[in-house]
Amino acid sequence: MRELFRLIDKVADSPSTILIIGETGTGKKLIAKALHARSGRKNKPFIAVNRGAIPENLVGSEFFGYEKEAFTGSVTSKPGKLELVDRGTLFLDEIGEIKKTHRLNFYVCCRNEVSNE
Repeated sequence: MRELFRLIDKVADSPSTILIIGETGTGKKLIAKALHARSGRKNKPFIAVNRGAIPENLVGSEFFGYEKEAFTGSVTSKPGKLELVDRGTLFLDEIGEIKKTHRLNFYVCCRNEVSNE
């Protein structure tokens, strides 16, 4: 456990994306929270999203948001999780289940964010 926290302290301030791998119930979210708490992002939002809990047809609007009247029934604009996290930490659980098109959107979004810093 000490070795794990030494590693967390070592990488917490890295601007890089950190991949946490483990079976369900092994504490991936706790590790993500520990990384966030020890980073320069600690005063920014921590948003955890379980991809498995979002229906496939809503993944895009959940992560990227939508504008008022973008589709039938959208009477207000809704910011996506990527906007709400605002340079904080976004923990994506079950991200491996996301479709290829959304993965590409994430890649482009993350790449643009890094190049804008």
